[in-house]
Amino acid sequence: MAAPEAQAMTNGGGLARLASEEGIMIRQKLDIVEVFCPAFQKENKYKVGGMPKDRDHDDAGDWEDKTFKKSLKHNKLFTMKEKSECMDRICCGNRREFTMKVKAEGSDEAVAKFHRPFNCVSMLGPGFNCGQHIIAEDASGAEIGKTEYDFRCVENCCMNKTKFVVSDANGDKKYVIEDDLCCNANMFAPTLCCPARKMDIYNSDETEVVGSLTDYFPGCGARGCLGTADNFKLIFPKDADVKMRTQLMASVVLIDFLIFEKSENDNDGVGGDVA
Repeated sequence: MAAPEAQAMTNGGGLARLASEEGIMIRQKLDIVEVFCPAFQKENKYKVGGMPKDRDHDDAGDWEDKTFKKSLKHNKLFTMKEKSECMDRICCGNRREFTMKVKAEGSDEAVAKFHRPFNCVSMLGPGFNCGQHIIAEDASGAEIGKTEYDFRCVENCCMNKTKFVVSDANGDKKYVIEDDLCCNANMFAPTLCCPARKMDIYNSDETEVVGSLTDYFPGCGARGCLGTADNFKLIFPKDADVKMRTQLMASVVLIDFLIFEKSENDNDGVGGDVA
C-alpha cells in the first residue's frame, strides 16, 4: 500500500496534473474595494491554469491579460486562497503570516498548503529580507519543500540581484530563482513600456538556466492602472518532479508578496474582483 504522501501526490491529491504541464499561468484576482479603500485588506486569491498550446512557452514577450483568462477558461488547474488574520493584513501588510490552500479545479478539498511565517521585512527593500521563506505541504501534511530568500551581500548591494533558494523536504538545494535588476529591462518592469519582468530559474549549482518566472503587466484596465494584480508565467525545469513543481508554485506566492505587493495596498482579495 502506498504511503499517504505518495497517494496525495498522485491519484488522491490532484497535484499530479502538474506533471503533464510544461508550465503554468497564475492570475491574481483584483479586489476593486481595496483599490479605493487600501485600509480594507482582504485575503489574496489566485487562479492557476495550464500553458496555452498555441504560444511559444519560452517567449518572454508581451502576454496579454486575455491570454491568461483564456488559459483559465480552457485549462484551469487550481485555485490558491490565502487564510490570514484581519489585523495581520491591516497592520503587517506584505509581512503577514498566512496559510494558503491549493484546491484542484472541481474539488473542495485542499491538495496542498503553503505556509509563510511572519518575519520582519527590511526597510532597505526586498534585497535585504533575511529569513523570508515559504513551506509547501501535501494533502497529508507532509512537507514538500521550502523556498527561502538567500541574502548575498555583494550581489544585493552592488548588482541588484535578489535570489531565492528552492529546496526539498530534506533541505537539499534544488533550484535558485534570480531576480536581476542590473541595467536591464527588468529595472522598469512590469509596466506599460516594459511589460515583462523575467526571473531565471537555475539548477542547484547555478551553472545553467533550467526554467523561468515572468511577471506580466496586466494591461491598461483596472488591473494595471488602478491596482497591481499580477499575471505570472512559470516555466518548470524539465527535471522537476511534482513535488518540486508544487514548491516552485509556492515560490511565486512568496515572490509576489516580497517584491510585487505593496504593504499599504495589497491589491489582493476575493470579493468584488475584476475577472
